Amino acid sequence: MELRQLEYFSEVCRLGSFTKAAKQLYVSQPSITNAIHKLEQELDLQLFDRHQKKPALTAEGAFFYREITPVLSKLNHILKDLENIRNLAQGTIKIAIPPIIGTYLFPNIFSQFHQTYPGLTLQLHEDGSWNAREMLERGELDIGIIIVPNRADELESRTLLQVPWVVCVSPDHPFARQDTVSFAELAKERLITLKEDSYQYNLTLTQFRLRGLEPNIILSSSQVQTIKALVAQNMGVAILMDLVVRNDPSLVNIPLTEPVLIDIGVAWKKGSCLSTAAQAFINFIERDFQQNP
Repeated sequence: MELRQLEYFSEVCRLGSFTKAAKQLYVSQPSITNAIHKLEQELDLQLFDRHQKKPALTAEGAFFYREITPVLSKLNHILKDLENIRNLAQGTIKIAIPPIIGTYLFPNIFSQFHQTYPGLTLQLHEDGSWNAREMLERGELDIGIIIVPNRADELESRTLLQVPWVVCVSPDHPFARQDTVSFAELAKERLITLKEDSYQYNLTLTQFRLRGLEPNIILSSSQVQTIKALVAQNMGVAILMDLVVRNDPSLVNIPLTEPVLIDIGVAWKKGSCLSTAAQAFINFIERDFQQNP
């Protein structure tokens, strides 16, 4: 049984004429007749009483038409939706983005993307890079804009930009007069970090321990603004991405003697089939970063 046969049958029933149905569907009348005859053979039922001058449904034909009509209607809606999805006229993209990255990098991008693809919905999950990575690996999200780890066996990723880590201090701190700060010097300071389940917290521990050092972490917070306020009050020092502190007049930001670059990129589950909408978003943000590095 073919969809074409069902469409021909339905149109003959609706118009009450093989000739009108053929004209409406832009096919020859024999094509309509042959398709419906084949349908009757497959069903082993007579759908039309051909002894009448006009096509008259048999009892079986009337039952079949009544039952098949809502099915064809639903199928046509599905095909229309698929066409819209293919043409990016509708669809939903589930995106993870850490609040820090979202706040400082992407508001304009999201706005521009919506203007370009008004039919697409962005469903944002604001969470840290580690949690976002786990959700991507479980297939719960389409894509993530995250801090890309050095190794991620379960993810595919493309780096959008590299952001340096900088040491943030109060203008009254002695480091404020230095050109660079080393990890050895930082190990002697009171360190304020992001929360313990963040990628940057774990990167902090890793960078210190690679050098045989242990950081003196006195406080961790999920809020960058809290960290910046405490540092500005000279309660301690922090290591943060340059992009979140570069325009803050209350802080002095000093490069690390041993530079650390953080890759921010777009990631998705390895081997997954990206939707047309998700691929469009990836292409869009890649173009944006290429044009506005």
